[in-house]
Amino acid sequence: NNIPNNFAEVIFKQIEGFSQYGFPESHSTSFAHIAYASAWLKAHFPAHFLCGLLNSQPMGFYSPHSLLQEAKLAGVHIEEPCLFSSQWNSAVDTKGTVQLGFSTLRTLREEHVSEFVNRRKQLASPNTVYEALSCFHAHERIALAMAGCFRKINISRRDILWKLLSSSHTLFNDSGSWIFPPKSNAAENWDNVRDDFSTKGYAIENHPMEAIKNLCWPFNFDIQKITLSNHLASLREGAMVSIAGLVVIRQRPPTAKGMVFITLEDERGTINLILKPDVFERWKDFIVASDLMCCTGIRQSNGRESTILVRIVHPIILAAGPPQQMLELNTPLPQQHSIFGTCPEI
Repeated sequence: NNIPNNFAEVIFKQIEGFSQYGFPESHSTSFAHIAYASAWLKAHFPAHFLCGLLNSQPMGFYSPHSLLQEAKLAGVHIEEPCLFSSQWNSAVDTKGTVQLGFSTLRTLREEHVSEFVNRRKQLASPNTVYEALSCFHAHERIALAMAGCFRKINISRRDILWKLLSSSHTLFNDSGSWIFPPKSNAAENWDNVRDDFSTKGYAIENHPMEAIKNLCWPFNFDIQKITLSNHLASLREGAMVSIAGLVVIRQRPPTAKGMVFITLEDERGTINLILKPDVFERWKDFIVASDLMCCTGIRQSNGRESTILVRIVHPIILAAGPPQQMLELNTPLPQQHSIFGTCPEI
């Protein structure tokens, strides 16, 4: 490319010197190939790419929930685990839909699923699938109900759960004596999200932030002032903005001079946060313990990507009674109160 020979030699010597202590050359080619192949597969076959990642869990930097949300926002059609069609592994059907497998549930044993799938093939009618549930232990059947695996028979999760707990053998053909009074949509969605995370570690149909905003906004901050992740790009550089989301990643690299990097996820995408050491230390207990965050900061941009330089972290409040009795939290949340699990710690 018309580079003078003497200058090219200087560059080569610098590269040669770095190779003595840099990343091993024997790995660089294979890593470059893996990176290119992965990017190509994700761009041209996103459903198969997602399926491969899910079937290889546990692995990687991102949780299954984050992988599923990204794929969903990119237009990949995803079906929840289903008692009538799922196998152990997730699979892509002829229409390009990802059918999640039973392996995405936390409590099921593979040998029990294999026995169930074999017995399911021999059933005369889908309505007799209850007969095959004896392949599972009691706690596995409860997990299947809580995870929404019975959704195709159009009975609510609560009704299915109580039928299973009653040891009834009239799951599909009873008189309706177990039907519960209806809940509000917001309350029902919250229950489903909570059950999804407890049994699977992810939620597809209802994003946690939607459920939280509709039913139990926990932050001492006006919800109307929250900006969604997909609207950040339309704001000017340097604008003050407030965001909220599920904590996906927390990082504090030793080479970053105390800077902390956090990735949040709301119902429209991800948000990258930067916290200077003084900001982090001021709200450290809350930041490390909480799986939800609400922050105000300055929008910075690097091309199309937006980053928020955090100035204020808004605390969570606990409503123990009337509004005047709300208690502001300045201490870490107890781990057992964590609704959505944990993410990589700082």
